[in-house]
Amino acid sequence: MDHRMVDDRMSYMPDRSPDLRHIPHEALSRELKWSRQRPDERPHSSGGGRRLPLLRSLGPEGAQRTAGDELTFILPTADAETVRQKGFRNLASLNWGETRQFDAGTGSVTITAVRARHSHNPLTAQALGIGNGYWIEFSQQSWKRTLYWTGDTMPTDDVLEEIRPRGVPDIMVPHVGGVGTAGPFGRISMGSGDVVRLASVLRPQFVLPIHHSTYAFYREPISDLVAASKGKPYRLDLIAEGSEIIYP
Repeated sequence: MDHRMVDDRMSYMPDRSPDLRHIPHEALSRELKWSRQRPDERPHSSGGGRRLPLLRSLGPEGAQRTAGDELTFILPTADAETVRQKGFRNLASLNWGETRQFDAGTGSVTITAVRARHSHNPLTAQALGIGNGYWIEFSQQSWKRTLYWTGDTMPTDDVLEEIRPRGVPDIMVPHVGGVGTAGPFGRISMGSGDVVRLASVLRPQFVLPIHHSTYAFYREPISDLVAASKGKPYRLDLIAEGSEIIYP
């Protein structure tokens, strides 16, 4: 699977269903769960819930694997036609600043596409194309949690200017790994210093890094972020493939 294809899953925890990978139609408990799956694991759908995969940017091989599934895919508008040609039927394309809301029992999930810049160099960022980050709000009556999924971005000034007014996210999900350090484009994903800087600006309670150990081209070991996060006010959450974490 292309390194830009999503390989992590997010969902509410339902009250009564043992399948915790879905945003269910029935009543929801007030918990948020993230599961880390193998990059070649095929998304699935069932009658008990609604899966909402988020694509930060297009990964052609992954698109072929999941084509034809009865899922709603949220993705950058720039990739929509290519994905449609590969067999996806239910697409919800979003430009930066656009929002989709999905009902889930007595709660809702609101997803807003936000700016993502693959590089501090504007020409490099343009050459690599437009991807999305996502600001996600989970709510049920008086309960609310927010999650900022950075997507493939560097903490550029314009990204920070867009995200900061949205408030403090409960959970920040950064893409790390220091990809491209020795490549022709230079570094095109965050390293530990970038994550610490971003967290110091946004002040999340939890930092859940992804995009750091699945492929050989991730140059910076996740241990660097562990070391850089010592003494910081956020909790750093590392989960292995096949494991899950639940946020109350």
